[in-house]
Order: sequence, then structure tokens, then C-alpha cells
Amino acid sequence: GCQVASRWLKELAEEPEAPPTTDVTFVLVGNPLRAGTGFMVGRPEVGGARSSKGTATPTDTGYPVFDIARRYDGTADFPNNRRHWRAVTNANAGKNTTHRHYENVSLNDATHTVWTVDTTTYILTAEPNLPMLPPLWRDSNPERYEELREDIESAYERPEEDDPLLGGT
Repeated sequence: GCQVASRWLKELAEEPEAPPTTDVTFVLVGNPLRAGTGFMVGRPEVGGARSSKGTATPTDTGYPVFDIARRYDGTADFPNNRRHWRAVTNANAGKNTTHRHYENVSLNDATHTVWTVDTTTYILTAEPNLPMLPPLWRDSNPERYEELREDIESAYERPEEDDPLLGGT
């Protein structure tokens, strides 16, 4: 769904037949073409030509876009440093766990980190758990767990006000 919406924004948003920007709002959940961290950015697009590489969802079409990602969802929130093996392992675990569960994510949660680029509002959740480890491990090794989280977060380029546990605005 997000890839289809992204392609529409890339290819049809400026067509004369496109609906007015005041009539349509896009809500992208777990977007694999999320700017900065989408796993499919730079990879062959689903349904695209074999040589076609996925490009990030545009932010400057005039249409309001809400792009929501759960932290460590390896589909929408893949590390910027793709050579950081712990962060990549964690994100890959998130593809199979976190990415499948957006049902309880509220747009109005004060712990989210929220920032805007052009007409796109990005929302990133704060998450208590690393997908690669069970919560029991976190509870039995809290200091080591936070060291590991900090190491994993170092592979991402986050907004300055972001806090992985508390979020930011």
C-alpha cells in the first residue's frame, strides 16, 4: 500500500486531473520507502522495472502526508549505517515482529518523535524493547540492555530531539 501511494505521489500528484491537495491526505504506516530509513529505498521496487530502484516518498507534492513508523520496524525504520551488524540484526528481527503490529499505535501519543519536512509529518514511536531480544533479557540485564540500545541507535540519523524511550517533538 505505501509503495503504491508513494508511486502515485511521484507520478501523478502534479497531473491536471489529480484531486486538489486540500481534498486528499495520505497516511502511510510502516512505509518501506520512508525517507532516510525505508528498507526499499535504493532497492528494486515491487512491480517496477527490474532496473528501477525505489526512491523515497516525496515530501514536496503539496499533499499532506503522515508517515508513521514504529522504532526498529526494519521495513520502515532500517539503520542508516547498514554495516552496523547489531542494528541490522535488530531491524531484521523488527521486520518479522514490529512491522506486523501497528494496531495499537495512536497518532496522538506524546512519546512519539514528530517532525515535518515540507508537507510530510513524520511520526516515530518510542519503544521499550529491542526486537532482537526478549523483554526478559532487558529486565534481567538493564544496564547492558541500555548500552546495546545506545549502540544500535548510533546506526541511525534521528532528529536531534529524539529519545528512543521518551520520544520527542
